[in-house]
Amino acid sequence: MSNGRRDIESYPERAVIEALCNALGHRDYTISGTQVDIDIYQDRMVIMSPGSFLPEGKAQDYNSIDGIPSKRRNEVICDILALCKLMERSGSGFEKIREVYKVYGNRFQPKVKSYQDYFSITLMDLTFNNNYENIANKKVKEFITEDGLDEIDKKIIRIMIENPITTQDQIAKNVNKSKRTVQTRIKKLRDLDIIAREGSQKSGRWIVKIDTIK
Repeated sequence: MSNGRRDIESYPERAVIEALCNALGHRDYTISGTQVDIDIYQDRMVIMSPGSFLPEGKAQDYNSIDGIPSKRRNEVICDILALCKLMERSGSGFEKIREVYKVYGNRFQPKVKSYQDYFSITLMDLTFNNNYENIANKKVKEFITEDGLDEIDKKIIRIMIENPITTQDQIAKNVNKSKRTVQTRIKKLRDLDIIAREGSQKSGRWIVKIDTIK
């Protein structure tokens, strides 16, 4: 109908199911003190799964997620998910995620990243309005100005956003500062409630409470 309406899901159900099954079926269960994490921001959902990336290279090196080879870490779990008709017995769930999202244009295409001990997939919110994003960026910029955060603070925040499992030693190396200086900056950011720590110092990760920063 010309005067009707069309409902659009924030996240396509098929894509969410495939991403969750991938996280549960391919995570490394030998890494103690970890779990599959689902973080929802204004414009996206990020699903993080413990475990190294099984195919060659890094996930972000592939031009498209449907080009990532299918390699199973936990055959029994994958077989159970297949019996429940939640996962295909062969092929990659990324192909289905890509198929669902391809009609929405480049802006909304899913993104994947792999770290030393984590793999993440980001699903974009199809109902997110760019105007809200611009307002959010402006508020973040004003917040940072008012609270006197400098470029080192912002660089630390960016590093934590890009790699939530980074260590203080790695951060110190990346910002070219001593570990003691980084520890002081991190305490400052925690006191301002900009960042938080989840899990242990060895196997935990950083939580950044603002999702954009200039």
